[in-house]
Amino acid sequence: MKQTPQNKFEVKQLSESEGGGFLVTFPDLPGCMSDGDSIEEAISNAADTETEWLVAAKELADEAGSANDAATASKQLGRLYFVRAVEVQKVKKWKEVLADAKRSVEYDGTNAQAQKLMGIAGVELKDWDTAIAGLEAALTADPNAKDKNNTIYRLAVSYEAKKNTAKACEYYKQLLGDANYKATADHKIKNELKCN
Repeated sequence: MKQTPQNKFEVKQLSESEGGGFLVTFPDLPGCMSDGDSIEEAISNAADTETEWLVAAKELADEAGSANDAATASKQLGRLYFVRAVEVQKVKKWKEVLADAKRSVEYDGTNAQAQKLMGIAGVELKDWDTAIAGLEAALTADPNAKDKNNTIYRLAVSYEAKKNTAKACEYYKQLLGDANYKATADHKIKNELKCN
């Protein structure tokens, strides 16, 4: 899947004397540039260059002790990896989703959507510990999310898979008031898990 840069960029066609092809520059990222024989190749290459530039900027800001610059670079990296995770989720490449969502959370631990995406990928990969960590963090960060019950359901399934009946029951019980999950939750509570 071809990546697209997340920061504003400009494309310039290079003359034959300049080597031909296309040059991509980022006005807000000094010195960050990439090229390619076609516009598509130059833009795809620029996405990788953008990531490398942001990682280097964060490392330099950390070394220089510039907390503000480091925080800005971290937020941008977090956003960049989150967008990439969302893109690969569309084609259900769950290992890539998980890797990018984890990187997003690593750089920006406040992104509840990245945490949830990490949890969803964990469920799809049957990596229950990762699923639980991501989903619980998302639920804590955004307890009033519109899709809160989807998260609760995934948590119930994850705890059930780990044979933690008490936690699975706790989450299934929270779904009894939701028309979409009531029948499933009721069945799990009464018949399969035999919750108290």
